[in-house]
Amino acid sequence: MRRRTFFSRDYQRQKVYDWQYSLEIGANRLPDSEISEMVEEVCFLYSVPENKHPEWMYNSRLKAQSRYCPSTNRIELAPEWGNMALVVLHELVHAIMYQLDIKDCWHGPMFVGMFKDVMEMFLEKPKVNAGVAACRHGVDFIESPH
Repeated sequence: MRRRTFFSRDYQRQKVYDWQYSLEIGANRLPDSEISEMVEEVCFLYSVPENKHPEWMYNSRLKAQSRYCPSTNRIELAPEWGNMALVVLHELVHAIMYQLDIKDCWHGPMFVGMFKDVMEMFLEKPKVNAGVAACRHGVDFIESPH
């Protein structure tokens, strides 16, 4: 039986994508070793048990998207652009929420709060405050406890 963790209505998906790219950060390409380090550091930050840390891989079938696959606990990155720091963090937050059984829709307020926090910790400072920018884009978020 498939575990259903997230609410099905992803009401602000496009708003989240528009918001994250408006910040103009995280476009740097990461070498594979830095992706692995980032996965470990963010999982440690959120106290994800080591046996639940997601694996990551490049998936040549993915051209237009990168994704987190809950059934395999794997982050699948598009080979041409999936190694951008912003993309890795986005998919990593999906993985952490799933592994910690945090109930929210895929791009819901809790996701955005966690994503905002990891962006602020791991990426260069955006020109505008990420929370202010989220509000301007109509993105709902809940401040993360971290």
